[in-house]
Amino acid sequence: MPRADDHQRRSYSYDEAFSKAGHGLWQYILLAQCGWANASDAIEILCVSFILPHIKREMDISYAALSGLPFALFSGMLIGGYFWGSIADSRGRRKTLCLSLAVNAVFGILSGISPNYPFLVAFRFLSGIGAGGSLPVCFTYFSEFQQNNRRGAMISALAMCWMIGNILSGLLAWFLLPDSEYVAFFSPYGQQWRLFTILCGIPSLSSCLLISYLPESPRFLYSTGKYGQAQHVLSIMFDWNHLGPKQQFGVNNIIHPERNTESENEALLDPDDNSEMRLNTTANVAKKCCSIKLLCAEFRNGFHLWKTQLVQIFLPVRRVQSVIIMLISVLVAFGGYGMAMWMPVLMERAEKFDGSPCVIHDLNTSNESIVDESPTVYVDVLIGFLGQLPGNVAVILLMDRIGSRTMLISTAFLSALSVFLFWFTTSKPTIIVMNSIFNGISVGCWDALDVLTVEMYPTSIRSAAVGNACGISRLGSILGTAIFAVFMDSSCSIPIITVFLAYALAGVAGFKLPSLRGRTLL
Repeated sequence: MPRADDHQRRSYSYDEAFSKAGHGLWQYILLAQCGWANASDAIEILCVSFILPHIKREMDISYAALSGLPFALFSGMLIGGYFWGSIADSRGRRKTLCLSLAVNAVFGILSGISPNYPFLVAFRFLSGIGAGGSLPVCFTYFSEFQQNNRRGAMISALAMCWMIGNILSGLLAWFLLPDSEYVAFFSPYGQQWRLFTILCGIPSLSSCLLISYLPESPRFLYSTGKYGQAQHVLSIMFDWNHLGPKQQFGVNNIIHPERNTESENEALLDPDDNSEMRLNTTANVAKKCCSIKLLCAEFRNGFHLWKTQLVQIFLPVRRVQSVIIMLISVLVAFGGYGMAMWMPVLMERAEKFDGSPCVIHDLNTSNESIVDESPTVYVDVLIGFLGQLPGNVAVILLMDRIGSRTMLISTAFLSALSVFLFWFTTSKPTIIVMNSIFNGISVGCWDALDVLTVEMYPTSIRSAAVGNACGISRLGSILGTAIFAVFMDSSCSIPIITVFLAYALAGVAGFKLPSLRGRTLL
């Protein structure tokens, strides 16, 4: 005769256990912490665009040399996307995310006290390596805690935190960068941009500390054979999501995916909690650090792992989709960063010459400031960032209803249209309005791309695939800012047309992607 507790003692598949853990307070706590990590990256990246005019003035360098700063940042992010994404698939999401945030914070802060411009560029490159990794790993880690019917909305909410970082950096710039003897007194070398840069690195450091208290992704633990640890994390999720009348998780065993066997309770023990093992690991690390041969072997193993993951990403079954995701990532970054970095220049020209900046073909601005250094420029930028708020809200509400593929296609075409309408602007206020509209629409492209990339790949290569897409997108960021830099003095019509075509092509390419709405993560 079956016992009463047989139902509670039966084995569950991972998907059954994950569904039983539910959706609730735990996911929102995770959203707050991962959202702060995402906002921290936005603050660090946007920091560069705000300090450019101050660096030119105080370090007395040319515009050609000044362009090396954003180039170094995006180049570092390109490398970081590949490097950290690969590590996260082998070493774990949480630890990799913490380490990449720490790299971003440390070198971002050091750039604020750099003695000269070459050191500044080098520190920003290293900071970019950290930022390039924390972005894809953060989205991968967060997505693996989300239920299928809520994943699109929750990832969109996480992406919305980028806007919060933009607004915070704009407010910080508004308070610290306009000339002030009081701020200069507390800044290294009396240069206000340095204090601003240092403070922009603090959020990443605090985010690193917060993330360190979170558990590893249960899906990653399960995919690497740590079934007991995965079960333990799912039980934590269940407890946080059911804080009312005391309920039991009731999942005692998780079925092995291949051999259909139960996980053993001993797997609940975390090797990292074993002091003896930790000492042995520390000793091994010390030995490796003393041996150049072993260090070289570690690098070779890491490179081999990256190559193996890259082969998996471009297997025939997913090759076309991977190429399309990369193409769309480049196109969206090309248009988004190109417009963002040079929007203050468009505003300044429209205000200075009382007309459309795109009809000014014969300006010689080589001796002018790249942006207006009065406080009003920061207010104008903030208004543009606030335009992302209604767009983000709309995306959160619609993502799971219409699907990420439909969202990507529709917002790409609408973004192209909004860029084209910049030609018809006749004053600075109209440019501010159009910038807000563009920001509100284009944010849908970024959010949909984040959701699609996460859903397309299995757990074993998900972080590497997201890192690959983020890394290759930095080529678009570099090209987008370069196109504006080269042609802005002759005519902004050329970069405007180029960005219009980029978004239109991204929309067309989106039709080749699959519809993944509501699909369980592999």
